[in-house]
Amino acid sequence: MTNGMLEFYRTHSFITNPMEEACQLENLPEDLSSLCRISRQAIIHFQAPELRDLPDLAERFEERHTRDVKTMLQKLRSKSGTVLSQPRPPHQRLIGNCRDHATLLCSLLRQQEIPARVRFGFASYIRHPEFLYPDHVLCEYWDAEVGRWKLVDAEQDDTLIESNGLDFDPLNVPRDRFIVAGQAWQMCRDGQTSQDEFGFEGEMKGVWIIQSYLVHDLAALNKVEFLIQDCWGLADIGPDNVNSKEENNLIDRVAELTAKSDDFSALSQIYSHPRLEVPAEVNCYTDFNQARKVLLPHQA
Repeated sequence: MTNGMLEFYRTHSFITNPMEEACQLENLPEDLSSLCRISRQAIIHFQAPELRDLPDLAERFEERHTRDVKTMLQKLRSKSGTVLSQPRPPHQRLIGNCRDHATLLCSLLRQQEIPARVRFGFASYIRHPEFLYPDHVLCEYWDAEVGRWKLVDAEQDDTLIESNGLDFDPLNVPRDRFIVAGQAWQMCRDGQTSQDEFGFEGEMKGVWIIQSYLVHDLAALNKVEFLIQDCWGLADIGPDNVNSKEENNLIDRVAELTAKSDDFSALSQIYSHPRLEVPAEVNCYTDFNQARKVLLPHQA
């Protein structure tokens, strides 16, 4: 791992930069366990049972489309004067998902100048009624003491650890338990695993979901950590999509590079492809069939 690559991930992207809200990140604990706890105190999953009785839940679902950490912190401040290190009740947390936990943790680590990045993939350790590999997003940080990247699942509290039957520390997720999207693509292309083992729910499964997550993972490795529901280029496809031979070859190369994720020059170069790089405007899918055009913050 080159010093240049580590320095790249040590600094903020426009998504993780807290900007004028950086004051909220002052005097926070520095240990990883506490930072994960802070993420859980700030964000609650949109399917969490604690939200079922909220009278304004439908309106608050819009919070799921909060892309950048600065806006996350602004919304959290408007809900309560509680500092990030203090517990807050579920109704005062930001409604989001695993991507938001990973992105906030990534920001907290970069704020302490620890190299970190967001990874899109699939987790075999999450118990799911339909899929062996349900979709998931984690944070990855550089552990200088051992000289390697480690995966962290900030979302796993004691309740989830028990319900998922975790037999490992979520602060160090084994590589064979979280399959980055590039590996998932390779597993399906090689016939190791059925594509229908990967998905979110219902028809949101299979190779088209893997491809979308793969394009997201490439963008995140280039420090463009967008929402799962933000789609563009080769990420903006559906279950009936059929790639051309040239597109499959391109995705094969993306899978190879992101699965290894240690060739920064090649990752940057292939990201510049017009079907892979995030454009000025993307489609944000508010549900499976409906999208709205969104002008991205760094382009506005």
